[in-house]
Amino acid sequence: YTGPWSLLRLLQANRPRTADLTGAPRDDRATVNLRVLTRSRDAVTEPQDVRDAEASVFLRLSVRATVGGTELMTPRFPTQTPPPARR
Repeated sequence: YTGPWSLLRLLQANRPRTADLTGAPRDDRATVNLRVLTRSRDAVTEPQDVRDAEASVFLRLSVRATVGGTELMTPRFPTQTPPPARR
């Protein structure tokens, strides 16, 4: 993510599904769900057996003002464009 809006892009692109959130608040705009590819193998008994899996990591980010340290709320941006107005 690059550019002046990269943090908001990161938050939006990695928002967890509401069903994945079990704590309060359920609609947390500062939580990201990063999916990480994991690879495991038993080097002793199966040196050639590599298993890929995906781990889901949840992080809650707190964005704070540089002056004063007040926590800033992430705004709720629309995810779809509204339908065109009828004339």
